[in-house]
Amino acid sequence: VLHLLSFLGPDGITKHLLRNLLGAKKDFDERRCQELMQKRALKHNSLVACLVLGVGAVLSLPAMKVGRRAGICTVLATAATSVLVLSRGAGCLGISGESAHSSPSLKRVPSTSFSYFEYEQCDISWDVLKSWALLSVKEGKGSVHRLLQQAIRSCQTEEEGAYYLMICIDAVVSCWTFKPSEVSTWKESLLMLEHVKSAVMHFSEFCCSDEARFTREAVLKVAQLSKEAGILSAMALNAFVEAMSSLELSLKLLEMSSDAKKPDFRLARAHSLH
Repeated sequence: VLHLLSFLGPDGITKHLLRNLLGAKKDFDERRCQELMQKRALKHNSLVACLVLGVGAVLSLPAMKVGRRAGICTVLATAATSVLVLSRGAGCLGISGESAHSSPSLKRVPSTSFSYFEYEQCDISWDVLKSWALLSVKEGKGSVHRLLQQAIRSCQTEEEGAYYLMICIDAVVSCWTFKPSEVSTWKESLLMLEHVKSAVMHFSEFCCSDEARFTREAVLKVAQLSKEAGILSAMALNAFVEAMSSLELSLKLLEMSSDAKKPDFRLARAHSLH
């Protein structure tokens, strides 16, 4: 839990947020397991197909002329290379895809229903963190020291950090209910604003060092989240300087991506500028 909290704001930590973090981790791990199984199946099937082609070609080589043998060998080498490329895991963290021409939007998963696992693990984690004075609780809201968050992040490898960060992004999105046209969503969203800004900032830092670690869908999602955080800061708090920073960060994520010229990225950038 501390690994996850290290990427969020230090204050305003609630049991509801912890349950979302634990639920997001469970869902994320299940998706990664399914993707790994699919990649292994693809690799296995591809290698079997390549082996069958190779055996068939080798058996027929003696009956061929020298020129045709060379051609067959070249085709087999190309096919083998293609199989290896296709069977390699992408190694990207995030959620796979939407239509490239759909308008930018966050896929919010309702966070109102939790399993017994989330409730039990949340209570255990909350009590343990309190007992070790790692979490200061007042009026049902907890705080983690910034130095503790920094120390935890410094102990993580880049791969571990990206893993925990994407779980935080998923959890934050599930809690983020902000809709500019519905004032009733503003109050609840303000409780998540600092967590959103913190997660987006860390995501931007990771993208600067290794953008290929995340899927293009993850970049689009975080850019949209940052844009909405900027809109909320301006509309609900009149914090225009902070709002501008969030909007600029949204544009930065879209512009520095290798997919910046793709239709969906250009559309998202147009929405941010609008």
